[in-house]
Amino acid sequence: GEWVQTVDSETDWIPEAARIVWAAVGMAAGASIEMKSSSITFHYRNCDESSAGAAIDFIRNTVADRLSGRVSLLFGNKVVEVRCRNVNKGVAAEALISNGGFDFVLCCGDDTTDEDMFSVLPEYATSVKVGEGETNAGNRVRSPDDIRQILVSLAESDSRTLPGGSQ
Repeated sequence: GEWVQTVDSETDWIPEAARIVWAAVGMAAGASIEMKSSSITFHYRNCDESSAGAAIDFIRNTVADRLSGRVSLLFGNKVVEVRCRNVNKGVAAEALISNGGFDFVLCCGDDTTDEDMFSVLPEYATSVKVGEGETNAGNRVRSPDDIRQILVSLAESDSRTLPGGSQ
């Protein structure tokens, strides 16, 4: 299918955010930048802790100084995402679900970015966090393989249970 933008977002902050994140990349050997239409992500998986910490502090402080109130920072698994305040997986999930017509909703995720989605799901939806960490999801599994098993089980039967899931 084709991606559809569900919210209007201002993007005039992106050039300034890009300058900030590019400066941070220059502070941490091994860091990289990912540009999306409504966010810029600083990846530091391949950096030493000291330089990554300094770069993250730089992003946090500089964004607060130059872009306060216009963007939010999301700290994920070895990433810092600068994103438009009103664009996240929760907004997207609400837009999709509000159209209705679903007899079953399953949302799975393994990252901090998925928590916005988990927090807005209606009671009838099934949410699954993959891996460790705090979550708003109603269920948890250990690995992506567990999600594959759930999907196979759902495809092979009409069961609405989550094999291997627990809170």
